[in-house]
Amino acid sequence: MFGSQVLEVAIGLAVVFFILALASSAVAELISQILSKRSKDLRKAIGRIVAGQSKNLSKTPKEGSNEALATDFVENLYKTSPISSLVAAAKRDPSYIAASAFGQGVMEYIGSGELEERLATLPDGLRSRVVSAYDTAGDQVEKVQAELESWFDQSMDRLSGVYKRWAGWVVLIATIAIVLAVNADAANIATELWDAPTLRQAVVDAAAGVTDPSAENPPSISEVAGEVQGIEALGLPLLWDCPENGCGGFTDWVDRVAEDQPRRALGWIITILLVSLGAPFWYGALTQLTSLRSAGSKPPTADKDDSSVTSLLLRQEAAPRTQSVAITLPPEAEADVPTLVNE
Repeated sequence: MFGSQVLEVAIGLAVVFFILALASSAVAELISQILSKRSKDLRKAIGRIVAGQSKNLSKTPKEGSNEALATDFVENLYKTSPISSLVAAAKRDPSYIAASAFGQGVMEYIGSGELEERLATLPDGLRSRVVSAYDTAGDQVEKVQAELESWFDQSMDRLSGVYKRWAGWVVLIATIAIVLAVNADAANIATELWDAPTLRQAVVDAAAGVTDPSAENPPSISEVAGEVQGIEALGLPLLWDCPENGCGGFTDWVDRVAEDQPRRALGWIITILLVSLGAPFWYGALTQLTSLRSAGSKPPTADKDDSSVTSLLLRQEAAPRTQSVAITLPPEAEADVPTLVNE
């Protein structure tokens, strides 16, 4: 009973952390879309790699400089058919460009004029790559494009860390704000789940409906996000308790935060750190916990199971045995042994 209760509380906490992590990720993605962060970073990254430099291009590059050539090339690249179709579909600069689209765009730009003339208009980083690819592949255009695609993939892998670091900070800030806004105190949530068996059971049942360990193809996080709305409506121990005269305005909320801060600070910090592990982590943990609960306790091994034949044989071998001993009497003593005769 005690072990089951601990497991159910763990499932309830995992549900809360999963929901908060989803909310933090959604806020970060919303901010990214509002700022067009991905598309702007992508354009800057392409400018850096074709220029062959690690810093962003200057907004006002000197005419005729390598940065000016890189800026002009990026503008022309976005006008090529493989990438302009992405712009038309999204009605803005794309957030992602496949290596094949980049390679096709470069080859389309180069093929629109004499090779020597086009090479002269390319920035240093891209020109050296194109010349190297032609030296290796000769006139085989497909191999030249393959070399450019491979170079683009490798470069983007290194540069993708810039966005991930930015997104990580945004998620952390969003997590802090959400945890404080909803009063997500891990210690208080655990206590409430421990003391409320009805709520605990409802959360566990709802979590079992979201996770399916037997599924061959686990659902994506975005698909699961649409299913947690029912869990949110169960009345989890979140949000602030308002006084009888109402919650008041923002300043009143700040006062309540300051008043409860010494008591709840540790719980908030624990929640922030755990939620920062991310929604994929908590969905995996939730799946494992619900699977463990549905499987029940682990059965004993055969040697420790009283109902098994193995255990029975082991007990028989360990039991003391009565041995018969043959006693041989000398001939002169046999006469003194009384003989029982049936009359």
